[in-house]
Amino acid sequence: MASYLGLAAALMASLTWAVGVMVFTPLSKRHPAYIINLHRILLALPVFVLLLVLRGDFSSSVLSLEPAQWGWATLAVVASYAFGDVMFLMAAKRLGGPAALAIASTYPVFSALGALVFRGETLPSAKYFGILIVIVGTIFVILSGARQDATLAPNVQDAVRPRSRWRHDHAGGVLLAFTCALFWALNTVAVAQMGTDLDAVVVNAVRLAIALVLCPLVGIGMHGLRSFKLIPRREFLPLLPIFAIEAIAGPFFYVYGLSHSPLAIGAALTSLAPVLSVPLALMLGHEKFSWPRSLGVTAVVAGIWVMVF
Repeated sequence: MASYLGLAAALMASLTWAVGVMVFTPLSKRHPAYIINLHRILLALPVFVLLLVLRGDFSSSVLSLEPAQWGWATLAVVASYAFGDVMFLMAAKRLGGPAALAIASTYPVFSALGALVFRGETLPSAKYFGILIVIVGTIFVILSGARQDATLAPNVQDAVRPRSRWRHDHAGGVLLAFTCALFWALNTVAVAQMGTDLDAVVVNAVRLAIALVLCPLVGIGMHGLRSFKLIPRREFLPLLPIFAIEAIAGPFFYVYGLSHSPLAIGAALTSLAPVLSVPLALMLGHEKFSWPRSLGVTAVVAGIWVMVF
């Protein structure tokens, strides 16, 4: 029987990411994705290491990990901080954020396949139907807000470049978005595999330590050494509370949720950030009420009900 605490943690991971996206998206237009990820890592890693030291089990928990667990942790970092997020931003530049999210949000389907292959998890057909409802509802919510932009985008882009070039970029964006979905699915499988019999503090301390090395190396390799510039203090300090909540609480909820619930269900719940961002945007006045989006949110809630109960 699935742990209800694990399911709640997976849902909270989506909520913290939804809040973080509101800050990270505009920042990504001024700073490379790996720089944003590096700030998240630098905030969270000391906290998780300190927790291990205060508990007095730093050496017994971290240094005693099996080689396979280090391998899963490294794979999780490669699939998330190092490449997955970068693929998403590259897709968003070609397709626009909503369309890229619509494709990338299909990663729970691949996670369900990974759960079957790597962990032998099987679910009743009704549960898979619930996952399908969640995915369709999420995509519907995203696309309902992008319909007008999607209609106008080709005309605007045609004014500055040939239509064949636009089609080429569009196809490349679709490929990048699906690649991102595969990376994010791989991340969920790797975290769940590493998280077996381990607590979230240990898993995150190890993941973030590896990410501190890999993330800058991959980022500098893609963007060059000159791109390695931290976010200016005046720009970063007002955003510090949001960064802290997402960087520290988000990974804890994510790892706990995936390691204490069936992988297919946990992955679906952690993919709800686009849907959860809708009510947040309404409360902040960033979005106007929309019936199509409301229907999409209703479908997602119904899908969650089918999955959990």
